[in-house]
Amino acid sequence: MLHRMISATARPDYSVEIVWDDGSRSTVSFAGLIGRGVCAAMADAGFFVERMEVADDGYVLAWPDEVEFGADSLWYKTHPEDARHDFDAAE
Repeated sequence: MLHRMISATARPDYSVEIVWDDGSRSTVSFAGLIGRGVCAAMADAGFFVERMEVADDGYVLAWPDEVEFGADSLWYKTHPEDARHDFDAAE
């Protein structure tokens, strides 16, 4: 299932509030990833907030240096009941 982001707002606490194409909202925390691997530059809260963008027509949340998170993975992270439904139904 393809979910699309209409907008996203990054916050200094390393969370992002997302507005989805169905009008719903959700908040994703990136705190556990900050400073690790490709997310090392994101340890600067200013970088995290100011450099985030919704890319690829709403299907990617991105920062410089090719740090990208797909809309579907973010949807399922914030809507685990949909993940159970969509993936359990496929089995």
